[in-house]
Amino acid sequence: MVLFTSLSIGTNPRSIKRLVNTLSFINLLIKSKNKISGKKDELQSYEKQLIFAIICLQTGFPAIYDLLADNADIENWSDEFAQKHELEINKKLSLHSSILNSKWEHIIYSVCEKSPYLSRHFFNIINIIKQMQAIADDNNENLHDILPKTVDLLSVTNIKAISKPIIDINIIRVLFALNQKLLPVLQSKICEPLKFVKEKGE
Repeated sequence: MVLFTSLSIGTNPRSIKRLVNTLSFINLLIKSKNKISGKKDELQSYEKQLIFAIICLQTGFPAIYDLLADNADIENWSDEFAQKHELEINKKLSLHSSILNSKWEHIIYSVCEKSPYLSRHFFNIINIIKQMQAIADDNNENLHDILPKTVDLLSVTNIKAISKPIIDINIIRVLFALNQKLLPVLQSKICEPLKFVKEKGE
């Protein structure tokens, strides 16, 4: 737990508070689900560790979590998946590209290259995922089988910003309106001798 925290959010108070709140919410969600279904499905220790690791990713590196939310089966991330997210993985971006062993590492690297913050934490992100793989392996599980269910459980805590509407601005009309309405106002406010300065264009 300490390792995942240090690799993702460190000692940032706001991030730690968000992490704790998310964990509390997920715990309540699981209890409510069990109450409604009449079952008592207790999470295994390794499942709790994986949930904690993914919440750390979600809190510390939302852009990486968004990839998992779109497709949690990281072993099957493909060139098409990279293109969907407008990533270039065939281009040699830096010296680190030569030490990346799998497609998912290349894709995460491409995401990190777009952000100075993520670039600084690239190896932390890779380490988190590899630690998750180790936890799954130690419990005779495949990470690609566990991740989709876990990410689906956490999807209720993933709030994405709503894209702002795109406004199509006609520059010519804006300039014309400024010329017709703003210039007369400015001219009426100009004092001597600036009012005699002639407008010149290129």
